[in-house]
Parts: sequence; structure tokens; C-alpha cells
Amino acid sequence: MVAPGRFSYSNLGAALLGQALAARHAAAFPEVVHRHLFDPLGMSQSTVPLVTADLPPDAPTGWDARGRAEQAWTMGAYAPAGGVRSTPDDMARYAQALLDGAVPGSTALTPRWDAVGQSTVGYGWFIDRIDGVDVTWHNGATGGFASMLALDRACEAAVVVLANTAVALDDIAISLLLDAAHGR
Repeated sequence: MVAPGRFSYSNLGAALLGQALAARHAAAFPEVVHRHLFDPLGMSQSTVPLVTADLPPDAPTGWDARGRAEQAWTMGAYAPAGGVRSTPDDMARYAQALLDGAVPGSTALTPRWDAVGQSTVGYGWFIDRIDGVDVTWHNGATGGFASMLALDRACEAAVVVLANTAVALDDIAISLLLDAAHGR
């Protein structure tokens, strides 16, 4: 249990928030995401499959860290906590919209709480000061897939790394972002 006013990341909390937003809009979560995020940003290749039948026929195969094929996860009610499937092009649109403030709810990027160490946290976004750069980021992983989106909001730069292998991508994305920030 975390004391009131303290931060602790929770996939259950993210899923519950997404379901509450869906209830507020009187629609299923995938419909809300399409209506308020994917469609306005032109993210035509992004989906939120709730069950296996919702996966597109050309869905990529995911791989575990040992090189074994993984069946794509569909997360049902937990979809708000990691059920989005997207492409590099669509994620580039999303990252640009985050930098421009064009994403509904982009104030979620604003630091609100202290987390472990020097980190601060917005609503679901982590902010770390690394090599003189405030890096705003969020990552994710499901069976056979991993993702990392890192922003340098001051320089209006973003890095998105997507993999169809369940491996940590944080260091890769942050390194690329810092190289851009420092002109390397």
C-alpha cells in the first residue's frame, strides 16, 4: 500500500482509468481511443485488439528473449494498460503530437509527483534528468513485444523504439535521444 500523495506505478490502475474513461464516453475502450486519439492524429495502422479475433491477419509474430515465437497478447479489460498495437509511422505521429501538445490530455506529461531517486512522474509518464536533459518517457512490454518512447520536450525531439522481441529498449531509446540533444 502506498501512502496518499505518493506514487506507485500500477497496470491495474492504468486499466481501471481507461475503463473509467470508456464508461464516461459510453463506449468500449478501443472505440474511445480511435475516436479521440487515433483518428484525429491519422494513426490509421494502430489498433486495440481485445481478443485474438480482433488481431489483424498480418499481425507480426513476437519473440521472447530466447528466440521462441510468442502468441500476441490481447488484454481484454486490461487493454488500457498495454493493449495498443501500432507501427513506427503511427508512433512518430503520436510522438510529434505529444511534443506539439496536440494530444488530448497532453498535460499528463507534466511532472506531479516524486518517484524513486531523482525521477518525477506525470499521469503515467516518467521524467528523469539524464546528462542535463529532462527525458520524459514511458515503456512497455507484452509477450514477444517491447516499446519505448522518449521525449526531450525542451528540444522538441522524440525517439520511438519498437521491437517484436521482448527485450528492454530503454537504454537504446535514451541513448539515441541524448545523442540528438547533444548533437552527436
